[in-house]
Amino acid sequence: MEKEQIEKLDNILRTIESTSMESVEYGLPQYHIAKQFAEALNICQKVGDSERERKFRWEYCLFSAVVPDIEHRKQGVHGIEPRVPFVDEAGSDQTLFIHEMLIYFKTRLSETQNVVLRAQYAHILWDRRAMSTFAGKESAEFAKTACKEYTNVAKQHLEVPDARLLVVYSLNRATGVALELGDRECTDYVMHSIVEVIKEWISLGQYKHTGTLAEILLHVRKTAGGKNLIPNQLLSEVAQQLGLIVRNRRTLDELDLARHILEILARINFGN
Repeated sequence: MEKEQIEKLDNILRTIESTSMESVEYGLPQYHIAKQFAEALNICQKVGDSERERKFRWEYCLFSAVVPDIEHRKQGVHGIEPRVPFVDEAGSDQTLFIHEMLIYFKTRLSETQNVVLRAQYAHILWDRRAMSTFAGKESAEFAKTACKEYTNVAKQHLEVPDARLLVVYSLNRATGVALELGDRECTDYVMHSIVEVIKEWISLGQYKHTGTLAEILLHVRKTAGGKNLIPNQLLSEVAQQLGLIVRNRRTLDELDLARHILEILARINFGN
């Protein structure tokens, strides 16, 4: 029985490491990963592996957490907040992401190549930098890694039909981290990535979530204190694509969305 449970646990861990949107039936992969870690810690409870059970509980806490997007930030919510609070056997509140947990997440960041996992590990290390011994240059590197990996998640799922929300969420999170860090190079990288995704989706006739990405650009424009961080050349290329849609008189829905995005681009250019 124990052997079967250990084999099941090994399969779960392999599934987690290979998780992408293609392997998830519904929802975002982060929540799928949380569910997998919940199963892993239950197995550890059954076989009496308290050490791994504890660590998988940390993982579950992280991947089921609410990660703030731009809308959260507009409402003053900034930090990553667990959905399910719990206290360990020693009476320590695990929802605080204590230093021992952060050390563990740092190790996991160095071990895995899965971009979904890496983005979340790096983000929590940046988010809870004040609670750890990571400071200065090292914490800034976590932020840059989070931006890079969230953007990689978006790029890897760009052409997956059911993954457009994941692309938007990932770029939204990358933008939030970049703005918190205040690093121009990092922000430029994320902004260029968003514009490239917008161009790609417009060329594919996918407008539904394109407007949301344009809204992210507008938010950055406003947050930057009047500075336009998005190169005008890139915005012009997007505007030309949208102009063709309007001139070619596509469906009313397409026209409405195209005009909406054009209005947002104009507001970005003129700082409104």
